[in-house]
Amino acid sequence: MSAGVRMSAQLLERPESTALRRQTWAVLAMLLVVAYCDQMSKAWAWRHAGRAKVNSGGNMLVSPAVSGWLRSPVLGAAFDVLGAMVLATSLMLLVRRRRHAAVLTALTLLIGGWTSNLCDRLGMRYFVAPGSRRGVLDFLHFWGRLWNVADLAILAGSALLVPALVVAHLDRRRQPPSDAAPARNPVRVAQARRIVLLTVAVTALLASVGAVTSTGTGGRGIYAVEP
Repeated sequence: MSAGVRMSAQLLERPESTALRRQTWAVLAMLLVVAYCDQMSKAWAWRHAGRAKVNSGGNMLVSPAVSGWLRSPVLGAAFDVLGAMVLATSLMLLVRRRRHAAVLTALTLLIGGWTSNLCDRLGMRYFVAPGSRRGVLDFLHFWGRLWNVADLAILAGSALLVPALVVAHLDRRRQPPSDAAPARNPVRVAQARRIVLLTVAVTALLASVGAVTSTGTGGRGIYAVEP
């Protein structure tokens, strides 16, 4: 047995590593719940809601120029690949060591929301909203614009993040100092790099297909005639 495998086995036997594994599974479960609720609600909205719009650009957080790039078949595909790389790296860093529960929840909601919206652009629209153009399906109307469940997860994660960081900092200050090194996920840097590269490769393939087949209708109901 190699030294790396023995070290990973020893780490897995530690109580901290057991908690870390549970944390990783909790993050994956939360990501799946966010994506499932978002995609199922979009599938329902595309078929039954009175209004639904495919947003091929950005949102109110990006400039009109960036929104134009996102609508472009080629530049939009490049941004999709970059987004997948950022999300995969963020997820690997998130589960690398134990996090405060509040911080973990906020960051997982953010990553889950962005990932589900990215999946729309990468091909989920073929199943969720057949016949639609490349983009993110919005159908919840409030604050003068349309949103989706993934957007709500992003908003919730953003609102929770700063209070969560404050609570985590206060909790750390109340804990007694310890000389023990914090437990880390036994996934090594090389393995994490391979996971990120595989994610980028798959995303690049899907984005290329999406760039070729980016046309379609832009919405349902009152938005059906929009370009």
